[in-house]
Amino acid sequence: MPPNSRSAVGKAAVRKAYDAVFEAIIVNVRFTIAELIVMSPGWAFVRTNSAGSNQINVTGVVSPEGNQELFIFNKGAAARSEGKRWQT
Repeated sequence: MPPNSRSAVGKAAVRKAYDAVFEAIIVNVRFTIAELIVMSPGWAFVRTNSAGSNQINVTGVVSPEGNQELFIFNKGAAARSEGKRWQT
């Protein structure tokens, strides 16, 4: 989420928040996986580092971008019961 913004909670709110972000900026970053841990058949987390740039669409200003991220994944009971694999 952008700095000083409220957390988006729930799938619809996260989609709406990211739609707004990607309307406002163009992000050009590369992610490097620092750690990927499958904790159970349905849960995993990935720590990443990202580096690149972003461009503010209104002004055209380009600035460097770099972050550390933590992604938490839940496959869901239906996917687990069907034996589905993790997807990228």
